[in-house]
This record gives sequence, structure tokens and C-alpha cells, in this order.
Amino acid sequence: MPLRTKRYNFTDEIDRIADEIADLQARLDDLDEADGDTDQAIKTVRGQITWLEAQQRGARWARDEAHLSADEGGVVSWDHQVDSVELAGLTGGELARVSKEVTDPIPAVRRIHMVALGTEDAPFHDETAPYGDRVATVGDLPAAYIKWAYGRVDDLSTVGNSGGTASKHSPTATRSQTSTNN
Repeated sequence: MPLRTKRYNFTDEIDRIADEIADLQARLDDLDEADGDTDQAIKTVRGQITWLEAQQRGARWARDEAHLSADEGGVVSWDHQVDSVELAGLTGGELARVSKEVTDPIPAVRRIHMVALGTEDAPFHDETAPYGDRVATVGDLPAAYIKWAYGRVDDLSTVGNSGGTASKHSPTATRSQTSTNN
């Protein structure tokens, strides 16, 4: 039983991310004009922008290309066009399973496992498939899509402290520590 679920419309997500990027660009402009040592803050904000741009590419790919043939930029497992997917937050037990399964310290591996467990409804998703098969299917998707879906699963997995994250490897943790307001 998932912690909570949400259906994400890709166009809405592309727009939401564009707004976040614009806010961070404004923050970057403010930092460029600020007195004092802002090098680390500027580096952090640029990293957040890069992460969000990747997520935006992932949502755009899912909306526009995922269903196409492999020659056209799609994947076989995404067999029809959709405008949204349903993702779920992970429970403590599911996060423990990810920790048990993931022996590789590379964050991308953890993201793949979390997206595999956190996908409720998507063209590539087969809820009857064994865990390893679901992980392999997600691993065949573009990294940008996995980053986008991981960000949503991680957000849904967080309860109570809206600035916290379910996974210590999330860039959301960095985003919550760096104010985008003046």
C-alpha cells in the first residue's frame, strides 16, 4: 500500500519546473550583485538549475517522445502516448527494501529503484512483474525521466517536514537549504 499517490500531468510539470528555474535564475542574479563571498551559493543555485533542467527534459520526453519507436527517441516499454503518470510515495518498508537492494553507492541506482517502487500507473509499468523486472524496465528509461520521476516520488515520500526528503541523496535537500527568496 503506497504512502500516498498523485497523478502528474507532464505539461503542468514542465510549466512548474520552468517557474522554479525562473525563481532560481532571479536568485542567481541577486547573488551576482551581492557583496561578499557568494561563490558557494552561486555554485549551489547553478546545480539546482541544472537538476531542474534535466527533470524538465524528462517530463518533456515522457509527454512528446516516450511512445515513439526507439529510432525516434522512444522506448519499447512505453507503448502508447499519455499525458500523465501516477506516482506514489514510498513507505518506510519500501525505503528499507531499496536500501537493502542497492549496494552500489551511485545515486542513479537508488533513483532507479525508488522510481520502480513508486510508479503506480505508467505505460511501462507492470504491477505483476517481479521487483527485479520492474527495476530493469525503469533502468532502460532515459536518465532525465528517472530524475523527474524520482523527484516526485521523493516528494510524495516526505511527510511532516515539507522541507525534508525521504532520501538523503535528493537534490531537494539542497534546494530546501538555499532560500530562493530575498
